Amino acid sequence: MIESAVAGIPYEKEPSSPYQYTNEVIADCELLVGKPFPEDFKWYLLHVGWRKIASDHRSILIPNEAYIYHLQFEAAEHQTFAINRYKQYLQENTLLPHDKSLYFPFGKASGEINPSVSYQLLVSLNKEEYGSVWAILSNNRELTPSVKIANNFTLFLALISTTDKLKPIAAANNQALFLHLTKQYIPGVLPTTAAEADQLILLFFTQPFILDGARNVVFQYLSNGTRVENEQQFATRAAAFEKWADPSAALPRREIKISTPVLFDSGSYFKWEKHNYYLVTVDSIVGDQSRLKEEFLLYHDVVWSIVRRYRSAIDDVKIKGLGTFTFDDTYKWELKGKVTPAWSELAAELNVDGEEDALSASLIAFVKEVLGKADFKPVLEAYIFNDYLEMPDEDKPLLATPQEVWQQLGKNCNISIDSDNAFHFHVNCSWDKEHGVTVRVKDWEIQ
Repeated sequence: MIESAVAGIPYEKEPSSPYQYTNEVIADCELLVGKPFPEDFKWYLLHVGWRKIASDHRSILIPNEAYIYHLQFEAAEHQTFAINRYKQYLQENTLLPHDKSLYFPFGKASGEINPSVSYQLLVSLNKEEYGSVWAILSNNRELTPSVKIANNFTLFLALISTTDKLKPIAAANNQALFLHLTKQYIPGVLPTTAAEADQLILLFFTQPFILDGARNVVFQYLSNGTRVENEQQFATRAAAFEKWADPSAALPRREIKISTPVLFDSGSYFKWEKHNYYLVTVDSIVGDQSRLKEEFLLYHDVVWSIVRRYRSAIDDVKIKGLGTFTFDDTYKWELKGKVTPAWSELAAELNVDGEEDALSASLIAFVKEVLGKADFKPVLEAYIFNDYLEMPDEDKPLLATPQEVWQQLGKNCNISIDSDNAFHFHVNCSWDKEHGVTVRVKDWEIQ
């Protein structure tokens, strides 16, 4: 009985305003769909409506082939949005059996990460399987099969429970699935291997080779909680990593020093689970005497294979006349502290796009040229003033001359050096608060 099912679910405190559907609204919904609602579903809308289930009792399991999602069902949709949601649903691509128009969406089940998942829940009004509850992925670009959750709404409510009860079920099932996929796929594409870790890293520095794609998928799963739902997903991710062209492989290094492998111990899973992942630290000289420190993640199973370059950094490179630069593995050099170029009245952050060896003598010379070219100021002011003139007049500050633009520019400025002859300057402004102004310069001509 629907009354018993509802009585077994704790709900949040009743709101001060009515929260149930009215008979009139239900009649409008039924008229729109063209079929009457099942009695248990209608009873729920009339007596519970959009009242929320207590936060610790919203869990529900939804299968996606062999994978099980642990999601949260909070409440039925508010009656104000029910009809609009049905009309929107009719415009979407869905794979549901029988007549698509004879399904009524009543809410969502959402949760999980990497990426987040949201299922639209629907009750079927088709003659076949009348009253059954179904789920389809929300905002999914590809057509995916629908999932039948329960034969009727009463049984659907019986599936709702607490996280403590349902999450371990999903976790155990998905762990078993992942171990099966790992065992099945790893013998596929073989990575480049070597008997010793240092031999493998030196080989990686001199010629392209296949990285350990399968072990990378496993690492992502164990360290970042990235889920893997099926064999195709596992294979696609592994293949993408095997073909990954790490720019560090082509980076000229000198005075290379490779440490002894150390067992990887970061991440909660790795601290208690037995594994064969290791970190190797590599110190070298790149570019013009920049000291690079890298960490490589390796896997050892009789032989060594490279999973990925885990981290790289160059600390405190002092450049006379400029200041101190640092580099991290976002592939960007940053100058510590702000700098005010001769053509600006505002201090700006400065960064150099590029890899570890980007900070060459020719590029440093160009950075100094960029900061010292005072005669660029009137050209820049004229360009920014023209940008100001092209904006709509509504709520725009009054500026009479190009020299006045600095009065309406904000303090968030950035100079990005793109190469040894090009840079761009970005600053926020009062006449375009959303986008600001970006000026791209190449060979001292604004592009």
